Amino acid sequence: MEQSKGVDWTVIILTCQYKDSVQVFQKELEVRQRREQIPAGTLLLAVEDPEMRVGSGGATLNALLVAAEHLSARAGFTHLFTGTEMWLLLWAEHVVTSDVLHSAWIFILHMGRDFPFDDCGRAFTCLPVENPQAPVEALVCNLDCLLDVMTHRLGPGSPPGVWVCSTDMLLSVPPNLGISWDDFRGARVIAFPGSPTYAMNHGVYLTDSQGFVLDIYYQGTEAEIQRCVRPDGRVPLVSGVVFFSVETAEHLLATHVSPPLDACTYMGLDSGARPVQLSLFFDILLCMARSVSREDFLAGRPPEMGQGDTDVASYLKGARAQLWRELRDQPLTMVYVPDGSYSYMTSSASEFLHSHTLPGAPGPQIIHSQVEEPQLLGAGCSVISCLLEGPVHLGPGSVLQHCHLRGPIYIDTGCFLSGLDIAQCEALHGLKLCDVVLQGHHVRLHGSLSRAFTLFGRLDSWERQGAGTYLNISWSEFFKKTGIRDWDLWDPDTLPTERCLLSARLFPVLHPSRALGPQDMLWMLDPQEDGGKALKAWRASWRLSWEQLQPHLDRAATLASRRDLFFCQALQKARHVLEARQDLCLRPLIRAAVREGCPGLLLTTLDQGGWSDTPPIAYEFGGAVLGLAVRVDGRRPIGARARRILEPELWLAVGPRQEEMAMKIVCRSLDDLQDYCQPHSPGALLKAAFICAGIVHIRSELSLCEQLLHTFGGGFELHTWSELPHGSGLGTSSILAGAALAALQRVAGRAVGTEALIHAVLHLEQVLTTGGGWQDQVGGLMPGIKVGRSRAQLPLKVEVEEITVPQGFVQTLNDHLLLVYTGKTRLARNLLQDVLRSWYARLPAVVQNAHALVQQTEECIEAFHQGSLPLLGQYLSSYWQQKKLMAPGCEPLAVRRMMDVLAPYVHGQSLAGAGGGGFLYLLTKEPRQKEALEAVLAKTEGLGKYSIHLVEVDTQGLSLQLLRSEAST
Repeated sequence: MEQSKGVDWTVIILTCQYKDSVQVFQKELEVRQRREQIPAGTLLLAVEDPEMRVGSGGATLNALLVAAEHLSARAGFTHLFTGTEMWLLLWAEHVVTSDVLHSAWIFILHMGRDFPFDDCGRAFTCLPVENPQAPVEALVCNLDCLLDVMTHRLGPGSPPGVWVCSTDMLLSVPPNLGISWDDFRGARVIAFPGSPTYAMNHGVYLTDSQGFVLDIYYQGTEAEIQRCVRPDGRVPLVSGVVFFSVETAEHLLATHVSPPLDACTYMGLDSGARPVQLSLFFDILLCMARSVSREDFLAGRPPEMGQGDTDVASYLKGARAQLWRELRDQPLTMVYVPDGSYSYMTSSASEFLHSHTLPGAPGPQIIHSQVEEPQLLGAGCSVISCLLEGPVHLGPGSVLQHCHLRGPIYIDTGCFLSGLDIAQCEALHGLKLCDVVLQGHHVRLHGSLSRAFTLFGRLDSWERQGAGTYLNISWSEFFKKTGIRDWDLWDPDTLPTERCLLSARLFPVLHPSRALGPQDMLWMLDPQEDGGKALKAWRASWRLSWEQLQPHLDRAATLASRRDLFFCQALQKARHVLEARQDLCLRPLIRAAVREGCPGLLLTTLDQGGWSDTPPIAYEFGGAVLGLAVRVDGRRPIGARARRILEPELWLAVGPRQEEMAMKIVCRSLDDLQDYCQPHSPGALLKAAFICAGIVHIRSELSLCEQLLHTFGGGFELHTWSELPHGSGLGTSSILAGAALAALQRVAGRAVGTEALIHAVLHLEQVLTTGGGWQDQVGGLMPGIKVGRSRAQLPLKVEVEEITVPQGFVQTLNDHLLLVYTGKTRLARNLLQDVLRSWYARLPAVVQNAHALVQQTEECIEAFHQGSLPLLGQYLSSYWQQKKLMAPGCEPLAVRRMMDVLAPYVHGQSLAGAGGGGFLYLLTKEPRQKEALEAVLAKTEGLGKYSIHLVEVDTQGLSLQLLRSEAST
């Protein structure tokens, strides 16, 4: 079914309780906007709750104020400050108008409290769900599901106003609800069906026949719940979703300036107001319920507040009185979704596992995961965003999430493992886990990032009341089994009622002499006769309780680790799809890589010792070329991308990088490829690449269509680009050929090393008939400063050695190296033919010069070892003289004039490549001379259209990444 357009949100706000999580969750919202889950024009805000315990009502009021501020600023009413300036000057410039709400659709999401099964809370808990229709492949979190439900199911058709949604529940909403918004005013709650038994521990609505809310019960009596039962035998559960009309939102916003409700916002707290804990449903909405009297309302307190002293009750009474004055006249109605479902995400491990598995399913759920031995996964288990190597057994009803494991590992039923990687696998070998929760955490202690591990039982309770258990046994039994004592876990003055799992200092976070691992917790499952070694190590560690651990969790590191693992398994998926020639679209995965910031194949090159690499000189004499991979103006302007297509054709596109501006060529038959050996023909290099990659056999009796269908099940698209001018001398064509071959081989499902690629480009240039050596591909495809050598032998073999330089010399080189585009170009092919004729004629000057080129390369290497700029400049200028000797006429008059003008300012200079034009590279005497030399050349007449460019050593070399493809697959 086609999805509705959905709500075009004006603002989406995510509230969170930890200050250090604000930027983390802000980035997560922005990622979802790049994935097209959120409209491009939506303002995204992650907002810290003013205090840890302001409640859902206080967080809503604060978020509404922040939204109004930003919208007022957009409309020109408010000047927003940042940092300390904001706190000092906000009152002087603060003009917030509620008028901005009249044309806004605002969506507030509350992160809520900590969750024992995910360090990033219930919102970012990954679900066993894949969305094959999504334009970008990604993990599906609860937040993503709620965004979809609110945007496409509950929100459409609603007037401007404010939607508020908790993230602590799982919602399922059928399409086409048909909610009527005609003449709507007030607030509206969304309710889902639940059993009367479930409602005993939850909130329910009591409504009249017209849908007006009469009362809201939390953990109501049996009689109260029976009053709420509908004709279908179900009760309308409080779901955490509510809508405020603009009028009602204005009334609510008006309370932020009145004590004590001003304490719910950062403004009130900044002025010294005492925090007040406020419930969205049992404070703000309850005062709008028709059957609730003022006296009962003022005397009550929200369930999330618990019992407290009379002073707190008096303070809350004042807050409720203010709410009553502002909101009592606003109607509150309910929409019941009989075919929907609601499930609160409790702290019960059994319920968590039930929500993430399919009990009774014939097989496992494998979601965004790569599993080498899937036959070892039990029926009804789930594997979510994992990489499992070797024998990893997983029992029915168990869940693995965000794990990279290498067997042999045996996990029985009722287990949840999360956040573990290869480094922790050894601790799991030889164990048989059952009914336990084992998690790895990223923690930051005093600024240092480290790993910690927690372990508890499936049946353990996180509630404070009751006898309590740990690892599914009573505390007394646990103490007897492990040798741990209660004073290890709690201070002597801790009340017995406070001695629970939440407050027990069980979890090591720092050991005095080694890194921590799962073994620091797993020993408790089966203590060995080790003389108390494990117990002593545990006691020697700095330990925290679960409550104490939460503020130290590094959520940025957690999400980054998850993202890395997702793309690690995604890379294996892509490789498997291509190698197995599966008919599976990888476009959403490619888009995901692009939206997450993966760079492309972009390289350029400079060289020293050229011509000695060129066949047949290299065959007969051997070769040695010193090269630098460089970025021009901070960019790598050469690249290629390839993809498989369904059509048995070859789609070629030749630069620029923007595909819509590229020259397009479609090859449907072998005849269309026959000009592959004519360098000036459109797309000749790309056609030669297909032939040299073995994808197309030009002399085969099979047609192009038959070849492609038989071997690959379809065709290919190849797009190459260079942002450098033709004939630049920077090895563009060779590097472009390397990029094209690398992209084609990868998309064809073949792994090709850089060494093989260097030789493949050499072959391609012979097939293309341009000729040429190996220096350009060595210089551009290999990173940094290196020397390539080939012996006088057949078959030719190129060996590459990295050149070590003094510390800091690379930056020095970057500061003194410049490129000048001379505005003159000349095809290297013409120069190459002249040089080879001279070599075949055995002209003494050319033969001797070949010896000198190799010798000087070795001397230049020593200059790099020394880090001597003057010596390098001397060799650079000498190299240019050697080039001119090899190819007389390669120095145009305008270039000579330019070099003469620049000579006083440089240690040395040379035209790049074979000469004849293109780029001139300089080693300046003084650092950062771009502007100075531009001024010098500007005073010189007759130079034509030249330009000076910054250049820096590129330390990455060839990189193969998944790239975005705009064309439809």
